[in-house]
Amino acid sequence: MLRILPLMIALCSPAYGDGFKHVEKSANAPPLPKIEYYCTDATGARRELGEVICINASCLTWMAKCGMSLNNAVWRKLQDGCPTADLRTRIRALMPTNTATEKTNG
Repeated sequence: MLRILPLMIALCSPAYGDGFKHVEKSANAPPLPKIEYYCTDATGARRELGEVICINASCLTWMAKCGMSLNNAVWRKLQDGCPTADLRTRIRALMPTNTATEKTNG
């Protein structure tokens, strides 16, 4: 059986080799589309590579930078905490704004 295998491979390979032909590059071929890499923040907004944001998750905050890892855009942790993430700022971000009281007071 092992003696027949090389013979079968030698006889079958020319038949399969005719189906694959080398394709010449055409001068009129359109260029490939550019792949745009970007990260998204918690609201789904687009953030470009190199942008630094403050991430809040389950009572923790940290600074992160949008970067590349194996052809994927990822957030890389830079440091614990954020310079502007004090308690007042976080509470104001969570509180809904009341536009009705602003109109009557103004």
